[in-house]
Amino acid sequence: MNPAPSAVPGATDLAGPQRPRAGLRWLLWLLVLAACGLMLLLAAGAVLGALQLLPIHITFNGEPVDGRLVIEGLSANHQAALGAAALVLLLAALLVVPLALLGALAAAVAALLFGFGVPVLVLGSVLALLASPLLLLVWLVRRARRPAPGAKA
Repeated sequence: MNPAPSAVPGATDLAGPQRPRAGLRWLLWLLVLAACGLMLLLAAGAVLGALQLLPIHITFNGEPVDGRLVIEGLSANHQAALGAAALVLLLAALLVVPLALLGALAAAVAALLFGFGVPVLVLGSVLALLASPLLLLVWLVRRARRPAPGAKA
C-alpha cells in the first residue's frame, strides 16, 4: 500500500491515522451522556413502577373519580371537537414554549448588551473626545514635515 502523496518529494506521512476533530469528539460525548441519561431515566421509571403506592379514591357526588377521561358517552361531533381542542392545545404548546425560551434568551442578550455594551460605547466616545486634540496635533505635524509637492528631496 502506497503512502499518500506529499507536497515534498520523498517525504512520507508518518503521523499515522488522523485524530477525530474536536466537534466530533464533543458529539460523541454528548451521545454517551444522552445514553446514560436515558438509562438512568428508565431505571428510575422501573423503580417508581415497582413501588406499591397507597391508592387514593376521590368521589364526587357519590361517584368515584378515577382521573380518566371517558369519551365513549359523547356524540361523534363532541368527540371530534375534543380531539380538535387537544390538537390546538398541543400545537399552541409547541409554539409557546420555544417562543418563551427565545424571549428569555433575547432578554438575557439585551441585558448583557446594555450592561456591558453601552458602558464600553460611552468609554470609547469619551476616549475619542479626549484623544482628538492629540490626533489633530499629529496630523498637523505630519502635514508640516511633508515636503511641498513641487520641491525636490
